[in-house]
Order: sequence, then structure tokens, then C-alpha cells
Amino acid sequence: MLVEDQAYQPLLSTAAALTPAGSGTNTVADTVTVTRSGLGLGQGEGLSVSYSAPLEWTLLGPVAPVNDQCAGADWTAAPVAATGTLSVTGDGTYSTPSEELYSAGCYSFTEELAAVSDEDAASSPAGTSPETVLVLAPPEITTRSSATAQKPHGSVFDTVSVTGTDGGSGELDWSLVGPVTPVSVEKCTGVNWNGAPVVTSGVVLVTADGNFATGPANLGGTGCYSWTDDFTGGSFVGEALVGAGADNEVILVETSNITNPAPVTVTAIPSTTPPTTTPTTRAPEPTTTPSTLTPTTSPTTTSAPPMSHQAVLAAARQLVTTTSLASVPVAPTAATTTTPTHKKNLQAATAAARAAAARAAAARAATTARAAATARAAAAAVVHAAAAAAARAAAAAVAG
Repeated sequence: MLVEDQAYQPLLSTAAALTPAGSGTNTVADTVTVTRSGLGLGQGEGLSVSYSAPLEWTLLGPVAPVNDQCAGADWTAAPVAATGTLSVTGDGTYSTPSEELYSAGCYSFTEELAAVSDEDAASSPAGTSPETVLVLAPPEITTRSSATAQKPHGSVFDTVSVTGTDGGSGELDWSLVGPVTPVSVEKCTGVNWNGAPVVTSGVVLVTADGNFATGPANLGGTGCYSWTDDFTGGSFVGEALVGAGADNEVILVETSNITNPAPVTVTAIPSTTPPTTTPTTRAPEPTTTPSTLTPTTSPTTTSAPPMSHQAVLAAARQLVTTTSLASVPVAPTAATTTTPTHKKNLQAATAAARAAAARAAAARAATTARAAATARAAAAAVVHAAAAAAARAAAAAVAG
């Protein structure tokens, strides 16, 4: 603003500037340009006296904005935020010290250049556009991690919702920290996040309200992890901070978060190969290495893995050659089934093996009976022939 008076009529041109100072801190300073002051020119013939005049400045605020603007704000009872004096020794540009602002609202400078000798006073009132700045409260941010439980070395990201920018802009500094050892089993509540290592970090530029994704980031080993988010901007005073351990920002990484594979159901297929007395070598049972084991709170008995298809068939063939039905087992003792379907299949295979063994025993018994009858018939024939020969011998003796 330009202010003009009589005699030497100084002009004051002013411009306030808001500057971010980091970590949500803003500072404001005013630049005053003095012209047509006549200061420093000296007075009277033969004199070379340099005059100066004090420039009193005052920073007022905060004052509530009107419709999110400082135009129309009432400065009549505005609080004084800071004040000071500059020495003006001639025409030129002078700057007030930078003042930190701690509250949102409208701030404005006023200046008063004192009159000296032939120098008139000059002033600049509060509320003029070049002298006024609007400091916004930090926007509200809400966050949510893509997962709160994850397997080791899994990938996660964070979603940050920003509202209340009101035309201001800023930067969202984010990071993922961890791992930190849980204080209790499977819980990250109460974890001390001080000094937690940083997995990764980044910056997102925010120019308006909206949802912003941070990451993705790859987790490390087991433990507790957390996102952190810090929004600051030159148009805002203070910061919007979501620290480590906040709700919806913690991720528990442990081996039990890996889903175990579903058990495989093995269905026995009847064999078309006739029984043989040659022992069949039992096929090795497959072993499956799971990616993780699910912890349990009570002791459990480790079960052998399910029998393979070939192992079921081999066991059935071997049972067919058994002559004693009492020796046929109900189910193989080498393994314990893990599913009802598997157990049912083994029981069916065992029943089929018993039936086959019974048929084999009956066949062998029939064979033995037929052989005995044949032997008896042969012996009777021999006895009959011997008797006939003896009768013929006796008859010949009588005749002679």
C-alpha cells in the first residue's frame, strides 16, 4: 500500500510473505520499501547531517477468516502476535524479522514511519491485501493398511485419505518401520516403536483433497510393522501426523499367517492284475514339505502323510496272498489316515482284499479235496487188480 503526506511525503510499499519452515512450522515476514522520504539528504547550508526515522511494525492475528478468506476480516480487536522497530536511514527496502506462527487464521502487518524535521509520517494499515496472509489448519488425514496380518516377505501398501486442504498444498511423508518384537504372542499392542528400523519411505505431493496410496513395500521377517504418515505444507500451520502403532496401520508378520494347503483325497482304484505269490515292494509314500507350520496351543500327535495311490494297491495285492483271514489287517499300520474319505477308501480296499483271500483259500481247499479223491480211486483200482490176479492164480492151482 502507498501512503502519501505533506512536505517530504514518504511512500511505503509493503509485501508480507509466508514461508514453510519444516515440520509443520510456518514463518511470516514483511518487506517495506520506502521512497520519497528525504531522509539522509541533510538539512541547511553547508551541513551534511544524515537523518533517520524509526519504522514501527506490528503483526496482528490470528483473526477468523470470512468464507475461508481474509478479505472482510475484522481487525479492530485483533491480537498482537509480534512487534518491532526498524531504523530507516533513507529510501530503500527494509525487512522485518521472520515470526513463527502457531495458530491458523488471518495475519496482517501494520507499519508506521515517524515524522522527523521536514519529513512527514507515513503508515500502512492492517488488512490490506499485500500485508495479509492466511494460515490454514492442517488437513485431516485417515489411513488404512492393505493388511494387518501378513506372511514373511509379503507385500503391503497404505491408503491415506486427505480432507480439508481448502486450496492449500503440501507433502505427505510416509514410511514403513519394523520389525519390532511383539510384547505378547501374536499381538503388537503396546509395542515400543522408538528406534524402529525403516523398511522404506517416500513423499507424495498433495494439491487437493483425495485418497493417496503409499508403497507398495515388501516386508521382512516375523515381527510387528507399522506405517507412519506426516503431512505438512507452506499454507498450513502445524502438521497432520499419524505415528507408528496407530489404529489400522500395524501389520503382524508371523509364520501362522500362511494358509496351510488343503489335504489331498486319494481314491483307491481296483486292480485288474490277478493275484500273485511274488511279494510286491510297497511304493514309497510321498512327503510334502509345507511352507510353514501352524502353531497350536496344545500338544498334538504328528500323523503320517496319507498313503499314495500305489501304496494302497500294493497293500491290497499283498493281502490277497494271505492264507489266514485272521491275519488280514483292518487298515495299514504304517500310516494314519487324515481324512474320512481316505479312511473309507482304505477300509474298502481291505474288505476287497479279505474277500479275495477267502476265494483263494477256497480254491486251494477244493484242489486238495480233488487230489485226495483221485488218490483214493487209484488205490482202489490197484487193490482190485491185485485181488483179481490172486483169484486167477488160485484157479490155476486147482486145475493143475
